[in-house]
Amino acid sequence: MFNSESKTSGREQVDVTGLIGQYAHGNEPSHHMAYLYNYVGKREKTKEKVQYILNNFYKNTPDGLIGNEDCGQMSAWYVLSSMGIYNVTPGEISWSATTSNFNKITVNFENKSTKSITRESEAIDLLYFDFDVDNENNKTFAVVGMSESDVEKIIPVPVIQAESKSFKNKLKIEIVSQNPDDEIYFGISDKDDYLAKKLPSILYTQPFEILQSSKITAYIQKNGKRSNAVSAQFFKKPNNYTIEIESTYNPQYHAGGTEGLIDGIFGTENWRKGDWQGYQSQNFEAVVDLQEIKEFNSIGTTFLQDSRSWILMPTKVEYYISTDNINFTLVATIENTIDPKITENKIQNFGLDKNLKAKYVKVKAYNFGKLPEWHQGFGGDAFIFVDEITIK
Repeated sequence: MFNSESKTSGREQVDVTGLIGQYAHGNEPSHHMAYLYNYVGKREKTKEKVQYILNNFYKNTPDGLIGNEDCGQMSAWYVLSSMGIYNVTPGEISWSATTSNFNKITVNFENKSTKSITRESEAIDLLYFDFDVDNENNKTFAVVGMSESDVEKIIPVPVIQAESKSFKNKLKIEIVSQNPDDEIYFGISDKDDYLAKKLPSILYTQPFEILQSSKITAYIQKNGKRSNAVSAQFFKKPNNYTIEIESTYNPQYHAGGTEGLIDGIFGTENWRKGDWQGYQSQNFEAVVDLQEIKEFNSIGTTFLQDSRSWILMPTKVEYYISTDNINFTLVATIENTIDPKITENKIQNFGLDKNLKAKYVKVKAYNFGKLPEWHQGFGGDAFIFVDEITIK
């Protein structure tokens, strides 16, 4: 990471600053990485990188902080690293250490005690810097007044795994935990309120298959205590339809690929979960193949608007039908009724109820186009976010 080329590609991101190779000090989730050398016996490399960051990415000027200060993390990193300590794993009682920038630092604790760090302080002595260690009884006490035993141990939750969220015939489910000796209990239900009624009671021993839309709930039992329960919803496709998309979706917003638009999974207003397909600077066009000529009386397509994120409703949606996938007949045009200036997220179904007969259904949604002057992204290209196409 630190030795890679610093060149970036794709969209411009203002917090990709303070680069050392592909390490970006301007983006807080990177901040522990220079200390990871300590865990492979290369403390000199941690010292080198930390000193470089301290000396080059912090200046006594109005713009003297790299990236965005946010809630004080940029400054906190500077203060701790100047002292010679850093908490690599939040919530874990230990410090990762490097060489202090000062001859001596004295820290005043809440219980009126003090401790010091010097340039000669050893890493092992700083491991529990703000704790008193009783080596004889193998206990650690915080000098701020709380003991490690006062904190309830967290039992990590299991992970429910599958190839995808949707399936055609059957789907293999696997449940794993950090510790292979953990006892995992699970349950299967087709009801969303399963967890509210009772906890799962089946002991997990091996992967299993589901044949219908199901909600899987699981937890770990350990030393008489339970972890939190986790759940995952899986959907059996409601039909055997296939789809051809004529437009090109943004790879960041793919909703699981082409089949994501007819998999029976509806996106929510939280589009960042990945259930929506995003199309920028273009119209959306797709053809659904019903596999045979069928009679149906309802067509619908859902779209999302989050105008602050450049996602706007299409100006209109057109529906066409065909029996040969060559000659199409326009059966409906549905105009948008959602004001683009509305800032809260909106989901709208562009649908019609009409008795029709066809093998192919074409959906065409027209992009809003360039963002207007009133928009904070004036001049940029709007997105269309589309999710489920339903034909009943």
